[in-house]
Amino acid sequence: MNTKLHAVADPKGGSLSLFRTAGQVSDYNGAAALLAELPEAQWMLGDHGYDEEWCRDALQAKGITPCTPVRKLRIMPVKYNKRRYRSRSRIKIICGRLKDLRRIASRYDRCPTVFFSAIALAATVILGSGPINRIPLAARMLFRLGDSRSVGLSEFWLSEEQFKRLRPLLPDNVRGVARVNDRRVISGIIHVVRSGGRWVDAPACYCAIKTLYNRFVRWAAKGIWQEIFVTLAAAGGPPAEVLVDSTHMKAHRSAGGGKGGRLARRS
Repeated sequence: MNTKLHAVADPKGGSLSLFRTAGQVSDYNGAAALLAELPEAQWMLGDHGYDEEWCRDALQAKGITPCTPVRKLRIMPVKYNKRRYRSRSRIKIICGRLKDLRRIASRYDRCPTVFFSAIALAATVILGSGPINRIPLAARMLFRLGDSRSVGLSEFWLSEEQFKRLRPLLPDNVRGVARVNDRRVISGIIHVVRSGGRWVDAPACYCAIKTLYNRFVRWAAKGIWQEIFVTLAAAGGPPAEVLVDSTHMKAHRSAGGGKGGRLARRS
């Protein structure tokens, strides 16, 4: 159940592409799927895990120059730009900031779609993708409700500028009762993902607990969180350099196994 996250980022610190594999999959196998996700760039910066002849040939066929250190077992060494390679540390920072969120550092969700949706939402808002990367975060601010109840400084709230970028990407085909305030609900979902706590322990300042959970799970099943991430990531344009790396995420015991009982149940 352990998961490995493969990430593609730009030098400014914004994530461009994400995909997941099993935890035991090596970077060599992940590189095969990575080539199709790379945007048009001049350089690709990766560690020695991407030092393969077929990978170098595929990158050069796409017009991308690889900048990766060579493995110790390579007979014929290949030179690379060490000064340019120093900027690869930024994708290490991206992976570290993602794993600062407890619900991502430890996988609590059994469903892979729900877990990957949490990663996409965190990469969109916490890190920033494309143009949203230049919006200042309002992760710690005092928010006062209409009934004079104040919320602590540890709550997460989307700023007006952030929500302005997200609003056109939210679904508008609502039938029946109108949705609860989207900014309030999305802020509550991000708070749960960041804290790693149970949904039932979410602060009452956001909205009903059932609303938070249903909104996150239903939009994850429809792929809305991933569509938002892909749209914002593509809005920034192709960068001159792309950084690639992978990180390992251990699964919590609550994410292991499946539901017991018979496969065929009475309706």
